[in-house]
Amino acid sequence: MSAKLTLPDMTVNIPAKCHPDIDRIERDATSWAADRVQPDTLRRIRNTRAGRIVARTVSSDCPRSLLDAYAHFLVWGFWFDDLCVDDVEPDAPLRTAAIASVLEILDTGKGTGAAGHGVEAALAEVLNELEAALSPAQMARWRQEMRTWFCSMVFQNAMRQQTPTINSYKALRRYSVCTYPCLVLIEASHGAHVDREAWPHTGLEELRVHCSNQVGWSNDVVSYHMEREHPGGFWNLPTVYQAHGLTEREAVQRSADDSVAEAQIFARKESELRGHLTAGQLCSVDAMRSWMRGCLDWHLEATDRYFGWAAEERV
Repeated sequence: MSAKLTLPDMTVNIPAKCHPDIDRIERDATSWAADRVQPDTLRRIRNTRAGRIVARTVSSDCPRSLLDAYAHFLVWGFWFDDLCVDDVEPDAPLRTAAIASVLEILDTGKGTGAAGHGVEAALAEVLNELEAALSPAQMARWRQEMRTWFCSMVFQNAMRQQTPTINSYKALRRYSVCTYPCLVLIEASHGAHVDREAWPHTGLEELRVHCSNQVGWSNDVVSYHMEREHPGGFWNLPTVYQAHGLTEREAVQRSADDSVAEAQIFARKESELRGHLTAGQLCSVDAMRSWMRGCLDWHLEATDRYFGWAAEERV
């Protein structure tokens, strides 16, 4: 039985860190959600402990305005992802109109209402908070990464209708895990301004790919039991491996091994690249490191969300 599986070790060789205001950040995130969502949704958001992702990934001197905007964004992101991806029935419409509406808010400031008034109004609030906390260049980057994240949801829902290849699933998961928008905010917490010419650096882009792979696939492992309770046709890396012939235990371990391998490749390439980067680009690398380690630590704290593992939980 899957309940007897032990969570594999997915350690990364990156020091842990935590913002000193972790408890306040978490309380504020929950309070913000309580003013905007229904009780059942609020319970799920509490279990998510989104404020702890913020505390585990930002700079220790991150401005309060950005701390709160980042936390509110994550609360909104989990809320919207549950609504338009996780809770979608296998034979239901693919929520394309709702996703298109939030894209309209991102681009024009006004949605169609297809995502629901509460969801759309809350996104508008998040945008206003981030506009106040970020530089224009940072906000432009964040918006662009959000467009990719929203579009990945459409493909993720469409994938329910078929068995994806392993490579197809991995390519999509890299973007559906929401790494790229969060990296912009983590960089900003350090005050980093990676200019438009420096940001597309080939080496940095390769590191972002490995970073997002590591976070996405480790999340797939940790959330394996939870996601089995979703309505149907919901793929994660262990279930994709099972669809291609592995046993449940083999699939979970292979997924964990994939995540560890990405962290090792990241570490090797980072070591080779560090001496050739500007201070701003190095800050971008440090943001990736914070995201990788912070998400692993958060997984262990969000035990009401990521349940079902036997024996000692370790990451």
